Formats: sequence, C-alpha cells, structure tokens
Amino acid sequence: MNAFMVWARARRPVLTRDHPQVACTDISVRLGTEWTALTEDQKVPYYQESWRLKVIHQQQFPGSTWTYKPPRRKKECAESERPSTRDSVQAQEEEPWSYDASIPHQVRRLETGIFVEL
Repeated sequence: MNAFMVWARARRPVLTRDHPQVACTDISVRLGTEWTALTEDQKVPYYQESWRLKVIHQQQFPGSTWTYKPPRRKKECAESERPSTRDSVQAQEEEPWSYDASIPHQVRRLETGIFVEL
C-alpha cells in the first residue's frame, strides 16, 4: 500500500462523514487535491507507514513478487480463415436455424455463429 493509500484510508471516512451527499468519485477527487496540497514533511509519516506495511507483507509472503502481465491480445484470423459474407447470407437463406439438443430451447444458433434468444 503506498503512502497516499495509507493517508486516504484515514481521511476518507472523515470526508464521507462530513459530506454524506457527495458521490464517491467526488470524494476521491477531493482526496487527491488534499494530498497534493500537503507538504513533504506532512507526508513523511505516511511514507514510513507504507514502508512498514511493505516489510510486514514481505515477511508474511517471502519470495512473492508482483510482475506486470500485459493483457492478452486477440488472435487475428488470416484472410483465408475468415468466412465470407456471401457464404453466411447464402447459408441463412437455405437453412437459417440449426438445431442442437445441447443448446437450451430459448437460444438457437444461426449458421453465422450469432446467438438469438427466442
């Protein structure tokens, strides 16, 4: 937990008690502006507490590290693998619905792969 989070954990209940009609997003904005307005000397105790919490966490979970894992990208189909629009329309004209007993009766699958609720 970083220093801002340590400070906000103590400050947020005070703001919500004093301003119960204000939305959570506005409270968060106000917390950010108040934190920015603090001097470095005022922030020191919160930095110390965040480091203390970090040490405790490392003692409780030795060897655990957090690494960034970027989101997986969708695989793009090659042009030859993509179904053509003309084939999809032709399949709908011939037999628009396919029946599969494993699919519940409320949902039927079009040949194009689009699910329609009946």
